[in-house]
Amino acid sequence: MPVFTVVRFLWAVLAAGVLIGFALGPGGSRAEGAVTLDPEEQAAFDLLNLERTSRGLVALTPSPTLQTVAEWMAVDMTRNSVANITTHTDTLGRDVRARFSGLGYTPNSAIAENLNAGQRTARESIQAWMDSPSHRANNLAPDMRVAGLALVVQPGTPYVYYWTLALGSVDDNPVTAPGAPAPAPAVAVNGSVPSSGVAILQAGGAGTPEGIVAGLARRGCTAGSIWLITGGSLTGYLVGAPSFVNATFPASIAAGAPFIAVCR
Repeated sequence: MPVFTVVRFLWAVLAAGVLIGFALGPGGSRAEGAVTLDPEEQAAFDLLNLERTSRGLVALTPSPTLQTVAEWMAVDMTRNSVANITTHTDTLGRDVRARFSGLGYTPNSAIAENLNAGQRTARESIQAWMDSPSHRANNLAPDMRVAGLALVVQPGTPYVYYWTLALGSVDDNPVTAPGAPAPAPAVAVNGSVPSSGVAILQAGGAGTPEGIVAGLARRGCTAGSIWLITGGSLTGYLVGAPSFVNATFPASIAAGAPFIAVCR
């Protein structure tokens, strides 16, 4: 049987930066290309925005930070107990505010999190949330402006399909200065991405090495380098190195290409 849970926090901060209170509900101009969703995640995001805009509410925009939050929690749910899922406590013992802040989202904000497990499709997931009064309230909260939405499929686990929706009232997307190059679009990364160490992964789409690095960051890996086999030899891209150091690395990586990531 599918399970789904909801939580909402609101923190108000005085000008001096002093926390004056929070409320916990019962049971619970962005840079283009900054977030890349897979087709089912994108379908869910679109359905969620359709529910909002059809009621005169603003559409949510993707937040790279909240996407990281959503992806982290969706993965965590695959190894978490149902009791912890329903309380929104992750395997590190963090509640929603601690998790959002720990992964970089601004503490001076209203936040909300919807979880469910066992919903196979985007339509089933959004409908389950809309059928639950507390989840529906989060979906349609008028103060929310940005979101991250993640689906993790893990066969062999109790629910297989794990969804997280992370919502925030503060748009934390970077603003590109006039004339400055836009950030490289993040490329989806397939495989088990470590927070540290070495892993063999696969590019989920075509993109630049900077896009691969951005995609790894979304999955919790701060990459020091990535490596490809080109022309029978191993070629490395060192993050932050001068362009001449990476001159031999391909400017574009094909979808499906295997690569090695060194996470630090």
